[in-house]
Amino acid sequence: MSNILSLARSSCGQIKIANLIYDPTSKVLSSEAGDIELEPRSLELLEMLLSHVGEPISNDQIIEEIWNSKYISKNVVTNRVSTLRTLLKDHLTDTDPTKLIVTYPKKGYFIPTNLVSVVENESWAPEDVPEVEESPILECTTPAHSFAPAKSKPQWLLWGTLFGLVILMVSIGLGVFTLKTQKAATNGSLFVPQVQLLLNKIQCRDDQAKQYLIPIKSMILRSQSAYQYTELANLQSPGYFLQRIDSSCRWPGSLNNSSQADFKLSLNVWKAEDSELHVEALLYRASSNKVAWRNIYSATPDELHLLVHQMTQDFADYFQLPKPVLPPEQLLMSNLTEQPENTVWSNLKAEMLSDNEIYFFSRELLFSDVTSNEVENWVAKIKRVRPVPEPELHIWLALLTYKSGQVERSLEMLNREYVTELADNAIIYLLKANLSAKVGDTAHYQSNYLRSMSALTTVVSPQKVLDHYRHPSMSQSCLSLWQEVIASQSEHANRAAIIDNITQFCQFLK
Repeated sequence: MSNILSLARSSCGQIKIANLIYDPTSKVLSSEAGDIELEPRSLELLEMLLSHVGEPISNDQIIEEIWNSKYISKNVVTNRVSTLRTLLKDHLTDTDPTKLIVTYPKKGYFIPTNLVSVVENESWAPEDVPEVEESPILECTTPAHSFAPAKSKPQWLLWGTLFGLVILMVSIGLGVFTLKTQKAATNGSLFVPQVQLLLNKIQCRDDQAKQYLIPIKSMILRSQSAYQYTELANLQSPGYFLQRIDSSCRWPGSLNNSSQADFKLSLNVWKAEDSELHVEALLYRASSNKVAWRNIYSATPDELHLLVHQMTQDFADYFQLPKPVLPPEQLLMSNLTEQPENTVWSNLKAEMLSDNEIYFFSRELLFSDVTSNEVENWVAKIKRVRPVPEPELHIWLALLTYKSGQVERSLEMLNREYVTELADNAIIYLLKANLSAKVGDTAHYQSNYLRSMSALTTVVSPQKVLDHYRHPSMSQSCLSLWQEVIASQSEHANRAAIIDNITQFCQFLK
């Protein structure tokens, strides 16, 4: 389709995007509720999509045009698209954000032609508000020249008008210059490359503090995964989706993780005589394993969410990143019991859960001995409060759907574009391969098999993966390699189910 943005500008019109209106002259996106505030990068991305409606734009094109660089991670684009979708979902009425900004696998992103059109200038203001005549200085509202004889006016009025116009033009010139300067400064401060962070280990000095490791680990994990400028290296490890959040000294996905993280986070936790909990946070440079940043935090057990929120703010300051936007109350774990594995799932009301609790209990349920009905009820409850879940939550719900026995439905969910927005993970590709094989889709089984084995290089050496392909019995070497991976990931729940899936994955090769 033609360039809708240029068409709207040339016709002095506005662009209707689903139920939203974008004014290319004022660069304002609005809904019936009012204007929608967009960051400069999000605004540039939206305009680029409107310039190529119906045509997929690759990550490379977006990076080159918006960031003017060829050395930016593609994850920056993924996160920016995700941010724009998240912002729009609160204002869209009948359209899913992923249907508005569509991911075309391996080709990029686009807005469908049926959701966009050029319209005459519209207003969300009430009808009884009188229209105000717009300034004749704006290009799209300049009236046509009139050739009717002009009435004579006093000379002093003409000189006064001329003087006023000069002052107005100077003011506008200064305003435009200031606006451009501010925009350039904002753009420069908003863009920084993502920081790759590995949540590594926790040292607990006394038994009294151990009971707080689960909420501390869960809060930090959620605060960092929700932060768009941090890329969690833990997500690349198969162990991330194989382990509970427990009171051990490791975060899920940290064991033997050889991903190219920039920094590793370690904590020391202890409880003092004053009943306050003390947390020492240390950021290590992954390249040298030397401490790059250190701070000690103190809080009562009831204020752990405030402690973690402050820690996240301090990380952003150190990395010179924008401030995190997840409110501290969304980290609360008021519904956590001393033994999470004994949770009464029917008692949990999704509407009363914090953002952190939704993720924590979705993970916990995957590793719990529960009925299919309990799993289905939980998925339904979460979908009711999160109709458009974040990519990671979508994966947890897909895994729970598989646990409930809905094979084809879980495969459909894992094949959604949400999954491609996260880092490659061997266990997710393994499950997708198995599900594809079960429905007779050999081509996708083979494709996901190769992706899964490639993603294993996060926790095993690439040479071992290459040797696997040279082995006379690939099924046997596949099984041996995966058994080594599972053994290296320490204790994890549902071991029998995992081994069963690995066996199926490797035997389908025959």
